[in-house]
Amino acid sequence: MTTAETLDLRCSTQARSLAADPLGTAVHAPAVLLVEVPLPWPADIADHPALVEVARVAKDLGARLQGLVPDPERAVRREALAVLHTAPEGPFRGYERHAAVVPAQALVEVLGGLAPAPATEVLLCSHGTRDRCCGSLGTILHSGARSRPGVHVRRTSHLGCHRFAPTAVLLPSGTAWAWLDDALLGAILDRRLPPAALAGHYRGSLAMPQGAAQVVEGAVFAAVGWDWLDHARRAHVVAETGDRWTVRLDSTAGTWHGVVERTGAAPQPVCGQPLADATKSDDHLRLVQLEQV
Repeated sequence: MTTAETLDLRCSTQARSLAADPLGTAVHAPAVLLVEVPLPWPADIADHPALVEVARVAKDLGARLQGLVPDPERAVRREALAVLHTAPEGPFRGYERHAAVVPAQALVEVLGGLAPAPATEVLLCSHGTRDRCCGSLGTILHSGARSRPGVHVRRTSHLGCHRFAPTAVLLPSGTAWAWLDDALLGAILDRRLPPAALAGHYRGSLAMPQGAAQVVEGAVFAAVGWDWLDHARRAHVVAETGDRWTVRLDSTAGTWHGVVERTGAAPQPVCGQPLADATKSDDHLRLVQLEQV
């Protein structure tokens, strides 16, 4: 097999060739727990020997567990960073961040007492044992990311949907992104481009409960602009009939009703395998109606 053929079988390359739409694929997470943990990582970060008890705590908290590549200086001191982002009760405006640097062997004991520590987190998936696209493309993106005051750019474990690599999640906004590069990541962080121009890279909000709600929220985000992320918002499905969902999106910017339909499916590519061998599929979700009420 030639180098070109090998690249063509990367899941990210194949998903692009299918013109897959990433909107509606963000992982819903009422809370996100970030913990520095040594490489190598197992395919499921919860199976890491150093995180067995931490994974149980994360489950009790209803939090998605994410590994972070350790800071070398902290690792030498046998310390680890732990960060807990939690969504507030009621409408979502952003995650609340609590963090601490603690002895690596004492992670479980301190997770309930993390101190408020506002900051922006950029999580770039570089989980190579889960998927080679994330392992290579995510690591490259991290190495070229420009530092910004108050912004922590971190290599993390699986963020879902590695076929959209390089993928990222921004916290506290809870926005998930696909197929990034240096320029796109910078445009998102600096808000240099309107969300409508980034629509093909937006996976959705971690605060939205399911794909249909994420599709409606994504459309409103594109229409309102970056100010949308400053508004409190909540979405829920008010009607579901087969492959059709009606979503109500309430916010301090207004209320919208949206209708989303499943219009088909496409094979879900897997790294190193041709599309004909795919065993999973991705739903095509299409917004067919959106009105502000």
